[in-house]
Amino acid sequence: MQASSTLFEDSTTDIHVVRHDGSITPLEINKIRTVVNWACYGLSANSIALEAHLTTRLRPRITTREIQDNLIRCALDLCSPEEPD
Repeated sequence: MQASSTLFEDSTTDIHVVRHDGSITPLEINKIRTVVNWACYGLSANSIALEAHLTTRLRPRITTREIQDNLIRCALDLCSPEEPD
């Protein structure tokens, strides 16, 4: 499990995020991880899979809104009748 977490962090080290106020900051993986864990709490959802699925959608100068929208899309992509959470 640690290897996947490290891989996620290594693949995003050069990504900067455009915040709501227009400022640009480095991508903070821990913020995304905190939100994903909060959203998955009490569900039989795999937060690690959701986080890993998001990495394919990250790009330099992505906006915070795009990150939020992409997390929602990733969650929908991972849903199925067998695994609705």
